Amino acid sequence: MSWDHQYNIPSNLSVRGLIHRLKRLVACRTDTQQSLKRTFYDTHDWRVYGRGQVLEEQFVNSNTATLHLRSLHDPGTQTAETTSKKPIRFLQDLPNGVMKRQLASIIEMRALLPVASMRSRATSLRLLDNNQKTVAYLQLEENNLLNSAGRIQGETIRRACLVPVRGYTTAARRLSRSLHKNLGLEPVDGDMLVAALAATGRQPGDYNSKLELQLDPSMRADAASQIVLRRLLEIVQANEHGIRTNIDTEFLHDFRVAVRRSRTALTQLKNVLPDRGQNRFRRDFRWLQQITGPARDTDVYLLKFADYQALLEPPLRPALAPLRNFLQQHRNIQYRRLTRSLDSTRYNRLITEWRAFLDQSSPRGSAAKHAARPIREIANERIWRLYRRAIKTGRAINDNSPAQDLHDLRKTCKKLRYMLELFQGIYPQRDVKKIIRALKQLQDNLGDFNDLQVQSDVLQQFSKEIHAKGRAGPETLMAIGNLVASLRQQRELQRQAFYGRYEKFARPVVKDRFRRLFHDAGYDVTSNKAR
Repeated sequence: MSWDHQYNIPSNLSVRGLIHRLKRLVACRTDTQQSLKRTFYDTHDWRVYGRGQVLEEQFVNSNTATLHLRSLHDPGTQTAETTSKKPIRFLQDLPNGVMKRQLASIIEMRALLPVASMRSRATSLRLLDNNQKTVAYLQLEENNLLNSAGRIQGETIRRACLVPVRGYTTAARRLSRSLHKNLGLEPVDGDMLVAALAATGRQPGDYNSKLELQLDPSMRADAASQIVLRRLLEIVQANEHGIRTNIDTEFLHDFRVAVRRSRTALTQLKNVLPDRGQNRFRRDFRWLQQITGPARDTDVYLLKFADYQALLEPPLRPALAPLRNFLQQHRNIQYRRLTRSLDSTRYNRLITEWRAFLDQSSPRGSAAKHAARPIREIANERIWRLYRRAIKTGRAINDNSPAQDLHDLRKTCKKLRYMLELFQGIYPQRDVKKIIRALKQLQDNLGDFNDLQVQSDVLQQFSKEIHAKGRAGPETLMAIGNLVASLRQQRELQRQAFYGRYEKFARPVVKDRFRRLFHDAGYDVTSNKAR
């Protein structure tokens, strides 16, 4: 079904009135009538919508919900359908089948949240020709939006949907023209989801964790930095509610990434913003990073639990169940502590004063040494310096180097990655993406090496705590011991893989791209074009 078969019914025309006028134009017969509740679902960061899909749940006079997954751009194209008697929140709540497989690569670990709900009354009509044969179906809908308390709010959204019967396409086209010309029905250029969101004042995609800032390369460094840091503050605040209500793990992940990026900006953009208060903000953001760490760590352990089980022989896998229970309890404790910190005076003062600091105007006579320099010059210098440090540190690592050397390189690469992402909008996107892709491969190796080292140590400590509290028998302790041994073997494999990853990052083609973009001033700062 194409878009020109969907219509908005004018607000001054009821469905009953439309049917009365329709009967003057064409023979029709009521086919079905039903009332239903409709709820549209997506993740906090709009992953379903971003993949051109709509997920809709319908309750039709029963306790069983029907879930429909359809194309956003062609509502008549349904890609999957399933039923469920229990609420759907995570992927594992879906019954096995096509829909679960299709959503798996879209939503991953994210929770499905209601983004719009409505009560609908639908009337389906058969449109007949002179021989009383059905040539099309016309579904008329009256949709009333519901607020979070389930009460009707706003205006009624009325729609008509013309569905041709196979073999009667020409007749359907004539009907389509008549509906527009004689009844004033206007073609719809969006899914019902888009109409529902518009009626509630929401925009699909109103949150994502990407920066996507287009900055003028010649902009004052202080003004550009304020724009970037304000965007990071928006991301922090957009994830507070999800952390407090413990919806899914990605709220805390996005929160922490925004905090780390803010810390990197404050550290790397020295003498750009006013000195007043900067040391205090650095301390507070470091505190924020520390208080969110334990909760995120337990999130990671639980997200990786299936991978942990896969490292063991099948007979030992069930013995890890007490570890999962311990981790879940530990996670709940850490989230309660984190919520108290987010409700603390220190956190609220930090957010309030940080916003005020970023919203202050940038005086032309700023005392900050580099405030008035073009942001492109500042970004070039900082990125090139971090790149050179990464190359020098990586080149010195050998088989005898302590793990701390790889850890230091990991931190440098992370700062480099953040600076590239913070200011990628002032560089040619294609070149920056290639650089980030090359850096990410090295980062993945260094991150895995570090994580495997930390996880093996922490899980061994958890094993001692579980044993001391009498929560696990010998089989569980043996399973955890085998898991720790496997993680350490994986860590050594990552260490050996480091050399290949580093050489790939340090190869001449990547170096030339870094040099051209960030050192040789190969682009005109004022025009962002190659010289």
